[in-house]
Amino acid sequence: MDRSVGWASASIATAMGASPRKKLSARSASSSPAVSMPSAMMVAPTSEANEIIAEIRFPAPDGRTGGAYAKFAHPASGFAITGVAAVITIKADGTVERAAIGVTGAAAAAYRATAAEKALAGTNGDAKAIAAAAAKAADGITALSDLAASSDYRKHLVTVYAKRAIERAISRAKA
Repeated sequence: MDRSVGWASASIATAMGASPRKKLSARSASSSPAVSMPSAMMVAPTSEANEIIAEIRFPAPDGRTGGAYAKFAHPASGFAITGVAAVITIKADGTVERAAIGVTGAAAAAYRATAAEKALAGTNGDAKAIAAAAAKAADGITALSDLAASSDYRKHLVTVYAKRAIERAISRAKA
């Protein structure tokens, strides 16, 4: 499988801030080891051909936190040509306390859109702040180019789907 596309789990794990506290469990007929992330998620889905990802555990998010995943799916396979996961925490005063944005399908590996996260943090999460953050979601990447999408088009898709994921995550955090 092409590791750059279709991995909603990779972008979500990236957005959730994959760390040794989070565990991935891959199971086979003979074992069920728990593996610390991010190494497991960013290298391969499982280590053996007869394993399948059985569960991913994350600590419960803080208070007013919302998450969303948005993807532009390939019409034949359904895999994400580009997918974006956003996890947003809102303070009591309505400002964005924490923004975590993971992107898959656009580059050779899933990545954190740190420029977009920094642009959104501390804002009130309005349409202008969301658009400014989404515009930075593809900053600094070398985008893939293939028959499904050129590199320029993938970067455009990252911006569009980052905006959609951020909007939904903020809406859910405020609900």
